[in-house]
Order: sequence, then C-alpha cells, then structure tokens
Amino acid sequence: MPFQMFVLAEKSGVNVLYWDFANPFEAVYISLPGCYPVIGLCKSLFSSRAHFRSVFAEELGHHFTSAGTNALKPHFHYADKLLYSRDEYRAMQWAVKYLIPEEKLEKAVRVRGLIEVWQLAEYFCVDEEIIDFRLRTLKKNREDLI
Repeated sequence: MPFQMFVLAEKSGVNVLYWDFANPFEAVYISLPGCYPVIGLCKSLFSSRAHFRSVFAEELGHHFTSAGTNALKPHFHYADKLLYSRDEYRAMQWAVKYLIPEEKLEKAVRVRGLIEVWQLAEYFCVDEEIIDFRLRTLKKNREDLI
C-alpha cells in the first residue's frame, strides 16, 4: 500500500476511512469547519494498487489545494461548476506532481527508455490517465515558458 501517502495524511491531520461506496463513487474528501478533514476511500480500491494510489493521491490533492472551497453541495449555477472544475484540476495537478516528480519522469524516459504510457504507468504504479495528465501538464508548462 502507499505507505508514504498515509504518513502524509496523518501528519496533515487527515483521517483516512474506508467505505462501501455505490458505483460509480470511489472516494470523497470532506473538510468541514471544526472537524478533522476526512478522505473516504472505497474498499473496492484494494483490488488495484495503481488505481488505489491514483485515487488516494487525487483526494490528498484536494486537501492541499482546495480544502474548504468545495464542500459537498449541489451545483445550481455555472460559477459553482467552474469552481468545482478548478478544484478538481488543482487536486489532480497536485496528485500527478506528487506521484510523478518531473526529475523521476525524465529519468524513466531517458535512462530506462520508457516511452509508452502503459510502460510509465506500470513503472510509477499509477493509472494510465495519471500519466496522460502529467504529460499534458508538463507540455503546457513548457509552452507557457516560451
């Protein structure tokens, strides 16, 4: 299991609990005033280490990037949906940087010769979607520098 993420959650005061979520829900991050933040993970995530790491990191990303900005609530206005999308993007950005540091990605490509998304996903033990997102954010960051 992703021991370092559990340690990070504990040091940050985040409780990690396991629930039986109904499909398609796999995880939730809840941060309410006066309460310890909670990451709820679906027990079904235990069937895939890569998926567990991917989902857990994204939920930790919510804690570090958007705690308190998007509590569980219905979205009635377009602005609410935009805030939700921005929070999801920031959480995912945090997750991919945590799971796949740029230096380690470059080493995997240059030294190990891993160039296929599936190879990188296996190497970093994450979902292929995490690799795709990481590569897109690296490309965007480099384009912004030009």
